[in-house]
Amino acid sequence: MAARTYRWWPSVQPTVLEVADPAGFARHFVFVAVVTAALCIPPVVRATGLAVSAVIAINTVHLVWTLVVMVALRKSVVATPARFHFTFGGSIAINTFICVAFPALGADPETPLWMLPVMYACFTGGIQELDASIGVLAAHVVMPLLAIPFLLLRGSDPGWSIAAPALCSAASAVGYNHLAQLGAHWRESRRARDEVLAELRARLEEEDRARLARELHDSVGSSLAVVGLFGDLIDLHLDNPDELRSITAMVRDASREGGAELDALLGGIVPASASLDVVAAALIETANRAAMSSRSTIDVSVLQGGATEITGAVRLALLRVFQESLHNALQHGAARHVGVSLTADASETTITISDDGIGFVPSETGPGSGLSGMRARVAELGGGFTLTTSPAGGARIVVTLPVSAGSA
Repeated sequence: MAARTYRWWPSVQPTVLEVADPAGFARHFVFVAVVTAALCIPPVVRATGLAVSAVIAINTVHLVWTLVVMVALRKSVVATPARFHFTFGGSIAINTFICVAFPALGADPETPLWMLPVMYACFTGGIQELDASIGVLAAHVVMPLLAIPFLLLRGSDPGWSIAAPALCSAASAVGYNHLAQLGAHWRESRRARDEVLAELRARLEEEDRARLARELHDSVGSSLAVVGLFGDLIDLHLDNPDELRSITAMVRDASREGGAELDALLGGIVPASASLDVVAAALIETANRAAMSSRSTIDVSVLQGGATEITGAVRLALLRVFQESLHNALQHGAARHVGVSLTADASETTITISDDGIGFVPSETGPGSGLSGMRARVAELGGGFTLTTSPAGGARIVVTLPVSAGSA
């Protein structure tokens, strides 16, 4: 017996008390009445040695207690610990007494009805929500032993009058302890599971915060970078009203697009699935604005699979990778030409971004380069990220993503 799992009395667990409503009590009454009638059949009476009056009295005690619990305690049984302990303790005492009364009141102490207290002990031990209790165990052990003097006074066989209750008591203790230990292991497993789930929830929340921070960086940061480029362009065309009007219109479009992206992000909205041609159109629009502000040439083309449907998560990832790569190429790499190609088949889509900038050493990139964010975004979707560059000039990024990634 693992004493560490035992308490003197179970902690309050109101949900284990089955307090029936009137309809439930009526069904229970019918069931007890049928059992009582069966035990009063003459062949059964002769086999068990139970008097009809004893059967009726025992089952009446059970029904009266059930009625008391339902009527007197039903609304308040979960209100206070005292009511729970009274109800639970009363149920244990009365039910163990009833289970012992059946074999004790019979004419033969060798009756198999001694299995009733054992089965009830196993039942209470198997209530997984309840702690193993010394008090409940004592009830299952002591109650059968109390039948010994009663059997001896009735003149039953002395050997069986002692052996049968003693065996019943021992079997009840073993059954209760075994199932109570299983219940303790179940509660420990549930506690460990809850801790793991709590840790997973915390980790998911942290990942969600990191993802939100990256989305804000990629969305709002990209929009602000474009606005900054337009500001430089406005300075170059202060004397050209027609150019300024064109640039102003593009600034408004960029502002509306950035606001829409931010609203979608804050609302937890992932862009809907779309074809690769739709993705290419979004990239071309972004490229045209960047090309006008930087005076660079940016070519976007769909090499194959233009009608292939890709999920919103992949569509968003492609757009973010392109925006970050374009920003790095134009701002940090001083590229004059950027080439972008899109390909897709039934299983994956690939975007390739090449530029003729000054290049860099990947190990020397600072935290603001956005490369780590791109890698993390691609890795989340089960894709591949390849970067080829050198200080001699130029950079090439290849990203491959499953077309159905993030569909769940």
